[in-house]
Amino acid sequence: MIHDFTIGRSDFSVTVYVPWNCTNNCKFCPSKKDYETIKGDFGRLKQSLLLIRKSILPIVVFTGGEPSADVDKLQELLSMVDNKVVYINTSLPKRNSKEFIDIVNHTECIKSISISRHEPTYEADSKLLHHIVEDEVIATIKKPVRINVVSQKDDTFSIGNIANYVERWSKVAKQKEGGAGTLVLNLRGNYCQQKKEELHEMTNNKVINDLARTYYYQSHTFCNVCDTCTFLKRNEKRESELTICYHRGMMTTAVPFGNIIELNDLIILQNGDICYDWDGKKEGISTFLDIIQQK
Repeated sequence: MIHDFTIGRSDFSVTVYVPWNCTNNCKFCPSKKDYETIKGDFGRLKQSLLLIRKSILPIVVFTGGEPSADVDKLQELLSMVDNKVVYINTSLPKRNSKEFIDIVNHTECIKSISISRHEPTYEADSKLLHHIVEDEVIATIKKPVRINVVSQKDDTFSIGNIANYVERWSKVAKQKEGGAGTLVLNLRGNYCQQKKEELHEMTNNKVINDLARTYYYQSHTFCNVCDTCTFLKRNEKRESELTICYHRGMMTTAVPFGNIIELNDLIILQNGDICYDWDGKKEGISTFLDIIQQK
């Protein structure tokens, strides 16, 4: 069956898996097993990015794997889409960190990076993630930074743990050029366990209630596959010290409505395949790509 597609959320993005793996083995990561079964193809990936460059799609996200593991090839990939808004997901290991941060700071199309840090302290993170840079190194990044914390167990986002996360990243936000507005603490529910019927639940969600009692509620944004509540930590002068988000997302980006499939992301796998969902669905995607080409 050939599907008709429509674009869902306004910040529709193309998520690109770089063709090299990371050295971590996070149990909650759904991508790790794919890197064991899907062989990277750098040349074919560049061809797919050329199609995206010519399209109307505005945002490209590089993820992995570990984008900073090969900075020379990363620069090649960036040059393919330097007419887009680019974001990068990384665990920011020490290897190549200086070169990678230099690329981020001086590449105009890169607007922000997301850094994985899943524990309340650097010492605990260092046991989970291999050879990661110290927190003060993150403060040298001149672009906005989002710290991604994925919930690993039921009590990850207890109010006590959240306070530890907030204390840790408030310090880095104060050190960063531009101040608190350039760093966001993003608490992510485990997308492998997210139930559709609970995606937009606010009233009975313990994490949201704890955050609302402790920090200043700012906004609530959502679509058919994700939900984000935003809070602010303020000091005695009511000045913002840190933005805190609680994000929930589904393990899908495609939502069927009768004969129409709503797309909220496009995915390019490490072998260059262009898909419309995280499980590799791609039937009819060539028609969609033809439609979105700039005239």
